[in-house]
Amino acid sequence: MSKSIIQPMKKKRFLFLFISVFAVLSIAVNAIIQPCFAAFSLSVNPYEGGYDLRFGQLDTKSSKAVKELTITVTTDIGKQYRVYQRLDKSLATADGTEIARNQFKMYTLTGSNSKGTLEWIEEMPVMSSDTVLYTSNTAGEGDTFRVVYTLEPLASQTAGSYFGRFIFVLVPIDSTQDETYKTINIYADLTNEGAVEISTKAGMKSIRISSRDIERGAADNSTAQISVKGNLGTRYNIYQQLSDPLIKSSSSELLGLDTILYKVTDVNSGAVLKEGNLSDLKSKSLVYSSDNLGSAAEIIIEYQPSADFSGEKADVYNGTINYYMETDIATAALDSGFVDAVDIECEVEPVFKITATSVDDNGAAISQEGVAFLQFGDIGYKEETKESRINVKINSNKGRPYAVTQKLSGPLQNEAGEAIPAGLFTFITEKKDTVVGKVKFENETAVEPGSDKTIFVSNANGDSDEFDVVYKLKVTADTKGGNYNTGISYSLSEL
Repeated sequence: MSKSIIQPMKKKRFLFLFISVFAVLSIAVNAIIQPCFAAFSLSVNPYEGGYDLRFGQLDTKSSKAVKELTITVTTDIGKQYRVYQRLDKSLATADGTEIARNQFKMYTLTGSNSKGTLEWIEEMPVMSSDTVLYTSNTAGEGDTFRVVYTLEPLASQTAGSYFGRFIFVLVPIDSTQDETYKTINIYADLTNEGAVEISTKAGMKSIRISSRDIERGAADNSTAQISVKGNLGTRYNIYQQLSDPLIKSSSSELLGLDTILYKVTDVNSGAVLKEGNLSDLKSKSLVYSSDNLGSAAEIIIEYQPSADFSGEKADVYNGTINYYMETDIATAALDSGFVDAVDIECEVEPVFKITATSVDDNGAAISQEGVAFLQFGDIGYKEETKESRINVKINSNKGRPYAVTQKLSGPLQNEAGEAIPAGLFTFITEKKDTVVGKVKFENETAVEPGSDKTIFVSNANGDSDEFDVVYKLKVTADTKGGNYNTGISYSLSEL
């Protein structure tokens, strides 16, 4: 082969080699300078396939529907993380009727994960607040786990097409990595040939009672409505009962059940069917009995505080009232048993009040908050001792001890400005048989205008109490005639 032919071939091979090396180096350099993205992702998929959580159609006789979601976390950030569930939209019909809270439940499936810790392994109602489903190990390794959702048909379920939405959130711990979100829609179709619906006039599943209701009467949010829909084909009875025979505060204070009254009224006839107080609800208490056909009914139960409610210790008390239906025959459209529950919240507002009651010249009682007007009438020249009695009553529900202080607004004097000399104007405090506190002046003591005197101290619980203060005026031959009076005030202070 001639030399002229070989030289061009060598040049071509060299050029090819140069281009190949340049391409390899370019790819390598490009790989080095490319940004490196961390993996931190979340996938949520129905265990049976598809994209949504679908329960299908359930009537009151259907078995509990069970569905699962598989949740997978992929990560290489090396940080611990948590997976949260958020009920972004409650499972409800288009008109806003929500699924009963004891009907839609969930739990994480034990053993479905391999590394981290599952939360909520016991079945519980789906909550509207953020719920921690899973916490990874400290190394923050990826994992897979399953969440089980159950929808149990109830005799009281409202027919309709229900739609809801979950948002699942992957949250890093001690990391600047962004959170990751995934959305899953929920669908269910409920049917019911008969139903019992329980709510309040305010449209909530809770009853709220306040001291303010004593004067204004039952409010919309303290009235329960019970609607029985459909012809059940047999007589039925509706009952109410406290789920726990105690209504108590977060500090374990107990509310007197007899301080909450209730009245049951048939909406259709307007007839009052029953009246009582919550102490009746320690056991099942009959609310309504239907006719023999089990016809539809509308009943309201008004819950209202009694006059003694404000005397309970100031606090917020909580409980739950359960409602039940019992039918005469097992083949009724609705089963006997638990229907629904309504939370009850009772707010006793603080009371810290002192009232002084005196008697005027005509014998009429005059009551004022914290003040009294002392009157001894016309004073002549006859030597005598005149008295003016003040009843002091304290209403307190704060549960803390207190003291009562007395103060005169000025000297005891007549219309001419002539004052009674010191020592002739005295007072004494008198206990009543029901007094639980301590009066401080059981012997006559001179009244000193302008000076504060603690005249009463409550018991350690700060219970409401009352006592009398007797003011005495000694008339001597030197006493100027006239109508003597002065003002006096009483104040409360916590100890």
